[in-house]
Amino acid sequence: MKESKFGYAVARTRSWENTLLDKNRLERLLAAQSLEETLAQLGDTIYAEAVGELENPRDYERALEQVLIHAFAAMAEMGHLDELKTLSWRYDFVNLKLILRAKRRDEEPRELSPLGSLDTRPLLKGDWEALPAPWQEAVLLAQGEEDPQKLDLILDRTFFQEALKYSSNPYLALWWRLEIDLTNIRTFFRLSALEGVGQELWHESKIPGGELEGVWGEVALGDLDGLQSRLAMGKFGEIYSQGLRAWRDEGSLSLWERLADNMRVEYIKRAKYIPFGPEPLVAYILGREHESKLLRIILAGKANNLAASEIRERLREVYG
Repeated sequence: MKESKFGYAVARTRSWENTLLDKNRLERLLAAQSLEETLAQLGDTIYAEAVGELENPRDYERALEQVLIHAFAAMAEMGHLDELKTLSWRYDFVNLKLILRAKRRDEEPRELSPLGSLDTRPLLKGDWEALPAPWQEAVLLAQGEEDPQKLDLILDRTFFQEALKYSSNPYLALWWRLEIDLTNIRTFFRLSALEGVGQELWHESKIPGGELEGVWGEVALGDLDGLQSRLAMGKFGEIYSQGLRAWRDEGSLSLWERLADNMRVEYIKRAKYIPFGPEPLVAYILGREHESKLLRIILAGKANNLAASEIRERLREVYG
């Protein structure tokens, strides 16, 4: 059944994967002397058309966004957008956050993402009727929050609950569980660094549904060494230890963020060994999004005249 339903889509997706940028290409981008030269280097890639339409090189985000729009559109044309709906939902929730924050300031929201599944026009008018019931409840609850961080938390919790609920495919469900665990570890780091933060805020902040659900009941906020002991024998042990050491030495989570992204890439790569099914389609979208992040790091560095070595330190592993 999977072969007949996904055979063509997987074959097309495998061909598109060949357009993902590899390490050698990224090195050539790093070697460019300016933002303009870096963009020119993309002239023979899948980004060529979108880059060619830019009037201002500093608007490179538009080019990255266009390629993602085309990736989602290609899946829709093959009739497989439903399998990817939770990936689109992330952008819906980002848009909801932007809209609610702007309403609180009585301002227009910044540019909303076109990658979501919802028409944003009624949302801009405060019409939530088009939202699924759990989303409506979350928005109404978030509207009453004075603290923008709590507003984000309400929507984040709802998003992950909905993503897990509607991810019947094990590969995608495990992806969201990985995202939840990495998000919670990052939150644990950040709250542990703040003075006067109690367990109550931590319990409010952590997102349920990850594989580490049982661990959080055994470690108090601030007990970074205790968490290290609990994670030591599992898949998060090594990256947590390295991240903790860098955080204590440098006061930065930059290394942790890079290692977490590398773990995400390793998970995405599992789909390369799955011949049929939605997994290669999901992996392609995730891989393309990861590539956008890498290009954003490089292009932002070039725009700010950073040395290639400094930009390279911020890069993650590639999927392509």
